[in-house]
Amino acid sequence: MNEDVTSKLITIDSKEMPKQFFEVEWELQDNIDVTTIHLDNYVPSFSHRDEVVVNPISGWNILIRDGTEVHDLELAIKKFLSNAQLANYYGSSKPKLKIKFELNLGEIWISLIDNVATQELASFTRTAEAITTRFSNAHPSIFAEYDELYDLSVLVHGSTTFKSSEATIVTTTQVKNDQSKKTSIKVKKPRINKTINTTYLQFLTGEKAEIDKILAIFLNHQNGKIISDLSDDELALILQSRSRKMLPSTINGLRYIGKGQPRLVLGKYVLPFDGEEATKEANLAEIIFGKQRDITETVTYEEIFETLEGKNAENDEFAQIAGRKWLDLDKNEQKSCIKDYKQRMRQLNYRLGAMLGLGETKALVAVDSGIAIDHRLLQK
Repeated sequence: MNEDVTSKLITIDSKEMPKQFFEVEWELQDNIDVTTIHLDNYVPSFSHRDEVVVNPISGWNILIRDGTEVHDLELAIKKFLSNAQLANYYGSSKPKLKIKFELNLGEIWISLIDNVATQELASFTRTAEAITTRFSNAHPSIFAEYDELYDLSVLVHGSTTFKSSEATIVTTTQVKNDQSKKTSIKVKKPRINKTINTTYLQFLTGEKAEIDKILAIFLNHQNGKIISDLSDDELALILQSRSRKMLPSTINGLRYIGKGQPRLVLGKYVLPFDGEEATKEANLAEIIFGKQRDITETVTYEEIFETLEGKNAENDEFAQIAGRKWLDLDKNEQKSCIKDYKQRMRQLNYRLGAMLGLGETKALVAVDSGIAIDHRLLQK
């Protein structure tokens, strides 16, 4: 693959990435030692076998492949609890910690809840908005010799937010040398709401087919410039199979050719119209793509009707009205014609979808006055 192509940064919206969410509520003990919190497959060394290991997410079914999957979450929990202890947010009740985690992009939601007042005392979130990578970032993992894993490094762009609610924290202390005396101190904590933009590195590890699917997601959401810079062989190398959905961002060059076998052509992609059943679709394709026009404009039902007059008169019931203009038709006749044109459009959409791998995207859409091309396929 060309180096200048694979080295280009490509970005997608975070919502395009498949998500895996995990949640847990953790009842906290007084003055928990945050250094005992370990979320991965932590095995103490022989000299530390007697140390306590706390893992609040032990019930999560997370496959640990490279050991970094929950590293950021562990650091976030430790820092969050340390700050809560320093700020004395524990108060006189045992609070609980709500933890939510998204595995693929490393999104984090942590909140400290007062069990007595059922009030959120503080929260920390790290959420993703966009993801950037390069095609060349995919490479065999250091664990590849065991199960042929691949790594894809991505930059996640998002925001980090810390919030704390306005709350009155009550603490009870004993007076030194007099165990019978206790003092209660009420401290009013101000509300805090701070958000900063953040970018962090995330490693996606999986079998080659899994990484290829992720690269396909990036590819399918790029503009025409990125895709046009890739050759067919390069696309095939990334997607592994032409049967994968491959959405061209522009069909400005799509043309109908009527000489010989009628067909639509876009570069190396060819859609032939075979047999009598394809005649109606071919006629509509010729009207839309058979001549130079501004394809951002709607092809009106009036133009379609008047162009189809006389075509295949012996087979096309609508051509039997030859010699009349669209405006001469009554409402029922127009409605019947529009129904026929929409059926042609649906059949042509099936063919275009198979030709170009459009997936759920339909190239042609019905509007009030006629048929238009989906604007997403007209971007330059």
